[in-house]
Amino acid sequence: GKREEAAERRRSAPATPPVCMPGRTKAGSAASRRGHASTAATAAPLALPKKIEAAAADGKAGVVQTWLAGDGRVDATCVNRDVSGWTLMLIAAAHGHKQLVELLLKRGAEADARDSEGCTALMAAAAKGHERVAEMLLRH
Repeated sequence: GKREEAAERRRSAPATPPVCMPGRTKAGSAASRRGHASTAATAAPLALPKKIEAAAADGKAGVVQTWLAGDGRVDATCVNRDVSGWTLMLIAAAHGHKQLVELLLKRGAEADARDSEGCTALMAAAAKGHERVAEMLLRH
């Protein structure tokens, strides 16, 4: 399917370095995910709209909060540079938006959700030097 194709493409192309430390759990993450959300029916409502993805990257907590208060899902994901499984939490942490990370934790976001490369919000925050966000995630 599409996911395997993307994985193939990622292996053969010279990869741009991921947000997280390179060489983390590549083999295990794809296999454990496949059985997880393989049906298109469950995947559709969990796609993160581009404008919400952008709002999270910009740290616009109000926009994200309004979306979540409506039909938004805190566990919705999007693809970022060929890496799938990016949650609002990962985006917020990677950009160092402490307020948004706090909001997402309150809304029940998984602090340790991983993307398809096995990267967590904590790893993303640490890799980008966002110490306050990393500390908050560690305390959670």
